Amino acid sequence: MIMKLKVSLLPAIICGVLFTIALLLTPYYMPDSKSELLFWLLPVGALIYAGIFAALNSIAAKSSNNSSMTKVIPMNNVGMARRHVLLYFTYFLPIALVGIFYLLVFYPGTCMNDTIYIFMYGIDMASQHPWFYCYLIITIANLIFDMGGTFETVLFVLALIQILLASAVYAASLLWLRLRGLSKTKTLILWIVYAFLPILDIYLVTVVKDVPFSILLICWVPLLYDLWKSDGALLKNKSYVLICSLYIFLSLIRNNGLYVSAFILFCLFLFYLKRYLKSLLVLLLVLVATISFSHYIEKSWGITHEFKETIGIPLQQVAAVVADEGNLTTDEKDFISNIMPIDAIKSQYNPYYADQLKWSEIHVNSSFLNKNRGAFLSTWFQIGIKNIPR
Repeated sequence: MIMKLKVSLLPAIICGVLFTIALLLTPYYMPDSKSELLFWLLPVGALIYAGIFAALNSIAAKSSNNSSMTKVIPMNNVGMARRHVLLYFTYFLPIALVGIFYLLVFYPGTCMNDTIYIFMYGIDMASQHPWFYCYLIITIANLIFDMGGTFETVLFVLALIQILLASAVYAASLLWLRLRGLSKTKTLILWIVYAFLPILDIYLVTVVKDVPFSILLICWVPLLYDLWKSDGALLKNKSYVLICSLYIFLSLIRNNGLYVSAFILFCLFLFYLKRYLKSLLVLLLVLVATISFSHYIEKSWGITHEFKETIGIPLQQVAAVVADEGNLTTDEKDFISNIMPIDAIKSQYNPYYADQLKWSEIHVNSSFLNKNRGAFLSTWFQIGIKNIPR
């Protein structure tokens, strides 16, 4: 029991550590800040987080005790099933309609330059973006072009698909919460957030890979919560394992998606290895097969990933040391110069925008980086240790 309590608190502890570190670093890294690192913010951050966590825990406990629906609503007859379907569409339709309203306002939708480049250069952009996402975008675009559509039509259809997909997942999560005891009032509040929070609606009509990947992460939440509540017993359910397998494959929608799937699977092995080894091995096999399939596709299509996309943050950190005239040896300067001339780094470095350095007029030497991955990571680590802010 104590072990299970510790495990359940682990995510909260990790979030607390990240919160306190963020509070420490925020004034230091604010634009044009001259502040030193204020270490007294660490205990302050810990106290603030502990207070918020305790308050939310208290609210959740009272909500659970006072709820008139503390148990899962049974779905044991046709009438009840119809009620659930009706409730689902009660959540789904308004969210979708608000999304479509935003789409009409921002017709034909919005996107980032990444999406435009995928339209322009096709699968060649898979050197920077996930091949799976590129393939989906290109396939849909080609179908629409074959029917006489234009770029505007493609963007509109892609945004509409995102709206419907996100609305379906939002509605499913709301129904899931309602059936597990959340009161009507609290469910309504969440529904209002999903439907009317402007930033969420803007994302619905923004065609970029982060949106479907975020939707996928929402799908994981109830799945993992139900697994935890069942103490792992759901791993005996073939349908549950099948859904997990589908989510693992869909994580190809983003380059770091497989890392998320691998971490989730690692946690499942950590908690349920002894009792549900066979099911976990199936999921492990799915993960390995997905990775192998992805590598096969990339090799067959001649896709070569640019290492600078993987190490965007480390590259930015090295550039920060260079721009600030940090502690660098002659060998380190020579190595960095092979990536990009020192003077160019100083002129192109922007502390708030890593892409300015990666895609500047004086290009990063991707060929050198691709051939010296280990050496770069080693140099980055050594530079970081020597240049920790004091």
